[in-house]
Amino acid sequence: MDELKKRIVSFCQDRDWLKFNTPKEVAIGLTLEACEVLELFRYKDSSERKKLENEMADVFFCLLLLAHIEKIDLRIALLNKLKENEMKYPIHLAKGTAKNMMN
Repeated sequence: MDELKKRIVSFCQDRDWLKFNTPKEVAIGLTLEACEVLELFRYKDSSERKKLENEMADVFFCLLLLAHIEKIDLRIALLNKLKENEMKYPIHLAKGTAKNMMN
């Protein structure tokens, strides 16, 4: 993850784009890219695989850039969130139901 973040930051630095990458702007970009992922499922087609990969990569790019800007270790954040969800949704109560999934 750190290597990916470095490549993203380097990509933006080389183009002098970091000055435009405020947390707000990157969060907006993240949302827009996530909507493009969703749009591909609106008219599902088996030929969309490459488009899906590209849109997911755009989401990941924005997420990693936002994590860099906000100094968030996504690995730790995800592990902490999984712990929270394991407590919030114990197997004996959550198994087989999508009610309140991953809030």
